[in-house]
Amino acid sequence: MLAPQCRVPMADDSAFESAAIVLRTSHTFSVPIGQVWAALDSDHAWSWLPFGCGVRYDEPGRRVGMEREMGTVSAPWRFLWIQRERFWRYEPPHRITYAAVAGTWPLLKLWAEDYVFTSVPDGCMLEWTVAITPRFVSWLPLRWLQPLLCVVFTWGLRPGLRSLIELLDGASHLPEVR
Repeated sequence: MLAPQCRVPMADDSAFESAAIVLRTSHTFSVPIGQVWAALDSDHAWSWLPFGCGVRYDEPGRRVGMEREMGTVSAPWRFLWIQRERFWRYEPPHRITYAAVAGTWPLLKLWAEDYVFTSVPDGCMLEWTVAITPRFVSWLPLRWLQPLLCVVFTWGLRPGLRSLIELLDGASHLPEVR
């Protein structure tokens, strides 16, 4: 099985202004902030994507400095793509910020994500910012890709996260099995 070997320099908040591509999307969910947080912070996050995508945390506890694998973490797909991510902000249930620190393929100069959760009258607003600088084409004027990538990232997050929220909410209403 492949393990992330290609190092990516650790990012900080400046990445969200300096990256070649910065995507900012907003998503509204008609459930309380805690349910949106629980879904995105769960061991099942990103499992709605194809080819065994998801996350695998190194440890059960969550905190600043923790690392996880994201990508095709499930067999038999592990060979496709895995990146290691390190969290520099973890503030339940309001904010998560992390960056890729290694990947299985040498494609990234920078990858960072910031999630801000806000309670709104009808539920929760999630503001998601992704900063990307590819390794081999970062000299190109890539900002023109932002509108297309925003659509792709919105499509990749919103329906899947909604279905995971519903799944986790349904599971919490099931009677405990003894």
